[in-house]
Amino acid sequence: MVKKHTRKWERLKLWTCAGLDMPVIAPEVLRLLTEIIPADAALLYLDATDANTPPFFYHTDSPDAVRALFANEPQLFRGAHDYNVGHVMHATGWAKAGNFLTIPRAYFASNTYQLLVRASGHHHTLDVRLEVGGKPVGALMLFRASGLAFDADDVENIMRAARYVEHGLSHSAQTQGDVWTQRDAMIVASEDGRLLHLSTQAADLLKQISLMGSVMTSSQHLPPVMQTLVRQLRVSPVQSGALPERRIPVYGGYLHLRAYWLNAVDAQATQRMVGFSINKIYPKQVAIMSVLCDADLTPREVSMAQLLMQHYAGSEIRAQLGVSEAVYRDCVRAIYTKLGINNQRDLHGRVGGLVEARIMAH
Repeated sequence: MVKKHTRKWERLKLWTCAGLDMPVIAPEVLRLLTEIIPADAALLYLDATDANTPPFFYHTDSPDAVRALFANEPQLFRGAHDYNVGHVMHATGWAKAGNFLTIPRAYFASNTYQLLVRASGHHHTLDVRLEVGGKPVGALMLFRASGLAFDADDVENIMRAARYVEHGLSHSAQTQGDVWTQRDAMIVASEDGRLLHLSTQAADLLKQISLMGSVMTSSQHLPPVMQTLVRQLRVSPVQSGALPERRIPVYGGYLHLRAYWLNAVDAQATQRMVGFSINKIYPKQVAIMSVLCDADLTPREVSMAQLLMQHYAGSEIRAQLGVSEAVYRDCVRAIYTKLGINNQRDLHGRVGGLVEARIMAH
């Protein structure tokens, strides 16, 4: 394997070791991956972690209609040669990576290739199965247009990337300091799940749930994860004041869902109306890391800047990062130079301003 992209590998490790949910950091992870292994697009699929959480599915460069087709019409892609994420994860006899380098010719006549891969403008595919604790949990796939095919070096590289992603999947934790960027988008539905009203914002957010893999039975019905909230609402004691809610990781953030009755709970009522508030959440920690990476800080400098912003003393930072005093001073100097500041107080103001601008634009 030719060793290159050292800085990008370090940055990929930084993101996947940050303790953040993988769907939330997927934009950065997939962008770096397509730069390390040159590709036109990337796909990340993560299986559902429980019965109430939909799978996570995102393709960086395919039309919404193509993504929706895969999410909502799975029966189209179960033919004998419809090799896709299901085969990457579970097919007997398939290797952990590189299965599409020698794929049977019949695959190119399949719905998977014609309606998904080719419809997105791609031809060549590179795959790797993601595993945690020896069990398949998802898949990473890269795509190229007709031309240069993937090779054995690419397989070795995507297996290395998979190890980073697998570490991130097994060490994720809920982020702190979240910022709500789209507040209280409104949906009204009947108790049996029929959509009665949704705001423009809600329609956009509902599409994000659908495109990430939560099957919509039709455009007139709630996705399954929201129907689960309705069932929880039915059994919740009204007097408790507790409302069913759910936090779902989506591409680049979270959706926070809450359900509540819109009309009085009446034993005679045959059909009650349910209201949903949906909020899009953008984790502040992701914004901070993005700002620092955009300033061309090295992964070590990013880690050090984050600790400085948390008011750690120099001795604590040196111990935590395992660096000498000389390396510590050099890194601090480089951080200040790249951000155009002079001291630690300026660091808070400069990064805080850039983070605020990023959140407003998100």
